[in-house]
Amino acid sequence: MSGRARNPIEEIRCVGCGCTDSRPCITETGPCTWIVIVEESRSGLCSACAALPLETLIVRALAANLVAA
Repeated sequence: MSGRARNPIEEIRCVGCGCTDSRPCITETGPCTWIVIVEESRSGLCSACAALPLETLIVRALAANLVAA
């Protein structure tokens, strides 16, 4: 996930788990990577969360204020 964020304040945050470039998820195959990035909201979806059910992603994103209700 390195190389995408300009500084910690502007880091993109995963809507599923909240990971960032500087704090990626650690999976069995290593650090996660970005599957989708939405620059306008500075959010995205990491490879570790890509298989989660849509309902779970929505609930987590709303709870973390990563998307507007």
